[in-house]
Amino acid sequence: KQRDGNANWVFIKPAATNESPEAEAETETETEPKTRTEFPLVIQKAQLENVRLTYRSAGKPDQVARLDALTITPGKAGLLGLEGRGKFDDYPISLQGEAGPVESLLAARDIHMNLKGTHGRLGLDIDGSFGVLDPLDGANLKIKATGEDVGAMLSRFNLPVFATGALAVDLQLTDGDKDTGF
Repeated sequence: KQRDGNANWVFIKPAATNESPEAEAETETETEPKTRTEFPLVIQKAQLENVRLTYRSAGKPDQVARLDALTITPGKAGLLGLEGRGKFDDYPISLQGEAGPVESLLAARDIHMNLKGTHGRLGLDIDGSFGVLDPLDGANLKIKATGEDVGAMLSRFNLPVFATGALAVDLQLTDGDKDTGF
């Protein structure tokens, strides 16, 4: 939200076109997915450079993400190829890998991913899939996180420092009998 309390992003239906109602309905049926999330936005191909995003929350310092470069390309099996670098606040970030397919991203279901990223000296690798995003269900994910100093990382995220030293996490998140678990 902005400092005045208004939303930064407002999504509305597009303004009416000059098409007849029948032609408009036919176009919607042909292009609209059968399921969609509350945030129906997936960018299938893009190249962005020098983008700055600012997140504002009342009473808190702004958080600034700068994308030096981000490339999104169609890939194999309907997955989207991702490659990017930039900074989040003062820490370098990078991302590369793939996620999708596009229809699954729109529906927030049956998503496959193989992503590698960094945030400062924190490294994160995610490989696998999940069936439903919210609530998380049908997960089969391998997650690896590495870092030189967990205490510095927790401080960076404004979290309580409950441990210090090197970080090495290697876990498999899978579907259990009733709920997804570790």
